[in-house]
Amino acid sequence: MSTRGGLSSRSHSAFIHLRKDLDELHVEAWGRRWQACQTRRLCRTDVDGSPQTANDAQSSEWTHHDHIEELEYECIEGMGRMANALCAQPSLGAQAIVVLGEYKTLLVHLIETESASQKKQRPVVVTGHPGIGKTTFLFYLLLYRLERKHPTAIQLDTGYYFIFDDQGVVVRRCTHYDHRLDKCWALVDSNSEIVKPCGPLSRRAARVIQTTPPEPERWSWYEQYGAALYVMDLPNAMEVAAIIKEHNYDPSHTLFYVSKWGPSPRTILRIVEEIDKVGTAALVEDVLEESATHAAQKICATPSILLSCVLSVWVCQDPLMSNLLFITPRRRQRTPNQTGAELLRYQGVPMIPTKHLFDIFTSRWLATITATSSLQLYNVLGSDPLAQSLLPAGWMHAIRTHARLTTGSPLLRIFQGKTEAWLQPSTHLLRGALGVLENADTKSSFYWYPSSSDKNLLDFDGILGIPGVKTGLLARRKRGDIYAIVHAISNHENDGCVVSVTEMAEKLWDHTRHLVTKGYKLNVLVVADEAAVAQRLVTKFTKDLKNFRVGRKLVRVGVGVWGCVLNTGDP
Repeated sequence: MSTRGGLSSRSHSAFIHLRKDLDELHVEAWGRRWQACQTRRLCRTDVDGSPQTANDAQSSEWTHHDHIEELEYECIEGMGRMANALCAQPSLGAQAIVVLGEYKTLLVHLIETESASQKKQRPVVVTGHPGIGKTTFLFYLLLYRLERKHPTAIQLDTGYYFIFDDQGVVVRRCTHYDHRLDKCWALVDSNSEIVKPCGPLSRRAARVIQTTPPEPERWSWYEQYGAALYVMDLPNAMEVAAIIKEHNYDPSHTLFYVSKWGPSPRTILRIVEEIDKVGTAALVEDVLEESATHAAQKICATPSILLSCVLSVWVCQDPLMSNLLFITPRRRQRTPNQTGAELLRYQGVPMIPTKHLFDIFTSRWLATITATSSLQLYNVLGSDPLAQSLLPAGWMHAIRTHARLTTGSPLLRIFQGKTEAWLQPSTHLLRGALGVLENADTKSSFYWYPSSSDKNLLDFDGILGIPGVKTGLLARRKRGDIYAIVHAISNHENDGCVVSVTEMAEKLWDHTRHLVTKGYKLNVLVVADEAAVAQRLVTKFTKDLKNFRVGRKLVRVGVGVWGCVLNTGDP
């Protein structure tokens, strides 16, 4: 919540009026349930429509699919009165707030980590992706504590803070130490004005709860006071839709825009507000596209910047990066007999949440690729914890494969049954549609990465061309090789791979037969994340392609099938 025009700028007469508002707030909330709490429902059919301006190419995919058909959520109205009394604007302009699932999870965490035997509790710094409702959580927590008659202080301004307890409510300057703080939890919103809690709160309050953007200068104080870091998770699409609805906007297109730009309530609100005003979100989406592209360019120029976005070692983040990289708690896979992933709340990690944003990232990388940057990106993406967070397993494996095959070196081990060979990655990237293969230089290696439109037409993920070489002065020239790259990952249906390798080989033949006539041999290279997956598919594909034939005369064409493994941390 913004504090522009807040308490520090109030005149004496305005301050008298404020006193009245605060007293009314105390009477309404202290020891009483907030009257304007309601339970509402939202169906998935209400939020999964597409705008009339959308086309198939705009359809996208969100990595955090939530298959909730109906959401029952708690809505707290009357927040405008509270915001006015506390000299703050309602978060995101709402008169009502939606109680997100994360709010309840965080509340339980705060209660469970409170020690009854200690007078001074460990502070907690709550952070997470910008615009997901961290400040709104403070108001939810304030109401929760006032209802239970728990003394609570709150600071939303650099000049003043408020204390609510059984004596009433009082306003204090941020330089004033009040003994009533000894029993208070102090709630602090680190906004554009407040960098850290004021001295009286940090030194005297029983416990400090600070919400803050993921910027180091706003929570670096926590080490001095031994505070715990808590990273909030992203809301799901249905919760974003509920927020849109409570702002009195049409939520019907929420899933479409969340699947394109990610689950940021602030961003989706900007989009629907623009649609409500001018009938289209084109201008807002252009800005989002530009900022995501800017972020992708920075990452491609310096891949190691991704490591600085791991929150426990955060160095800095361009604000525009938040439209491409979303901050979430680190996820750790549970044991085989457990389901889901464990959230490590003490560490935030970046992720690219949608296919649309992933395509922006890959397009910028392919436009600026060098052998050096490919190797850097490959190594960074293989580091822990980025390998488990930045992208879904399939996307991560795909981008690491493309990066590895454009490094030029070191050699890549491939296998075919008991036969082993070493493959030289290329440093020459062919950019453009399928037609560029017609002009491929047969004297040097090349790597072709399909565009999004081409990928929809093909079943393979790239083509690596290795020219033939002479093995001696009198020896015959060795044939060159064309490798159709196929990604495969464990724990996915069909190993995340093509269903019909025969159809894939037919498409490969259609687009590379001109190279075959120049002495190239067709191959399929299965790049897997586990050896067992690669071996299984090499065996299957070899059998399927044993009698591969093409053309009207059904001429038999030999297709080699190879496998290789890229594990996390491989050089």
